[in-house]
Amino acid sequence: MALFDSLISEVNERFHLGDKGNALLSALFGLMINKAGGLNGFLEMFRRAGLEQTANSWVSSGANSALSNQQTEDALGTDNLSDITTQAGGLPTATAISALSFLIPTVIDKLTPNGVVPSNNNLTGMIGSYLSGKSGSGGERAGTAGMPDRTDAAGEMLTDTARRNTVTEKDDGSVLRWILPLVLVVLLGFIGYQFCGKPNQNVAMANTNAITAHANSNIAVATAKIDPRLSIRAENGKYSVTGIVSSEAEKNQIMESMRRELGDANTDFSGLKIDQNAKPVSWLAKFAELLPSLRGWASGTLTFEGENRLVAAGNIPQTVIDKIKSLFTGWTLPAFFLGTGADAQKAANEQAAQALKSASTPQQVVDALNLSIINFATGESDVPAD
Repeated sequence: MALFDSLISEVNERFHLGDKGNALLSALFGLMINKAGGLNGFLEMFRRAGLEQTANSWVSSGANSALSNQQTEDALGTDNLSDITTQAGGLPTATAISALSFLIPTVIDKLTPNGVVPSNNNLTGMIGSYLSGKSGSGGERAGTAGMPDRTDAAGEMLTDTARRNTVTEKDDGSVLRWILPLVLVVLLGFIGYQFCGKPNQNVAMANTNAITAHANSNIAVATAKIDPRLSIRAENGKYSVTGIVSSEAEKNQIMESMRRELGDANTDFSGLKIDQNAKPVSWLAKFAELLPSLRGWASGTLTFEGENRLVAAGNIPQTVIDKIKSLFTGWTLPAFFLGTGADAQKAANEQAAQALKSASTPQQVVDALNLSIINFATGESDVPAD
């Protein structure tokens, strides 16, 4: 049985989809491959909607966190949901969202059985039959479900239906026997004309260049890299780590450094994943140098994104802020790291304005606005002009 056949049957029955579960799953995979750029890009849609811990639970071992319909809608967006419902045969939007909320955690869990996000090539291999429609809701090959065998178990005579199928196959074969030579003759004539006909040389060269450009474009997509990400959350002396790095060596280096400085019993790395599409981390030496200052850190979150961006939330001790500013020079740092007063307010509001430009979900808008600092005059409620 194919990987998702039993899941398709379950979603058909649970949400009364008839036979549209396979089309719904195919549309979901299409979004994953064609728009999100792979499984990690798809997970990033949920992280941007403020669902990082939820998304990480689907990849890591243990129970999968459930999705609400509102969370699914926030993460995927109205346009993507509209495309999915259309491709799934015009399912009602509310039904499709409910079914997707049920499907997504289990689908991601099945695609990451070892806690590793597959590369795009491996992902396509895992879900290709569903993208091309080769797998049906019951695990049968498309176009063959319900067709009778040519003989029964005792090898008896063909049924009338099977006989008709056999005749059709033979007829098709005889047609091909005279069509194929004709096609070859036409093709050879066309090739000869292309080589001998001067006016068409430029056309042939243009077609060749277009094919080459398309192939190069596909190679570029396949080798596209994503930014690494490392997030540390402190809570009552315990540290949980989530994120994406490019190799086992980088993951081991992070784990060894944190265990040495913060204690093996105090660190949890279940949310730290390896993605072959991630860029190498260039700042691990600075990260290791920062770790001693994190001892005794009670609560908050530090997130290192890409090559030069740090996001922070919660109660960050001043000693940690000072250490970060000395180590990560040239990085984009949280506005409240820059001090107090007008300079901090200006920097914070510039960050908020920049974040608003790329915000595409309600949660991203809220996160962007939370970066801003508004200083009201004493006894006044008017928002200052600046």
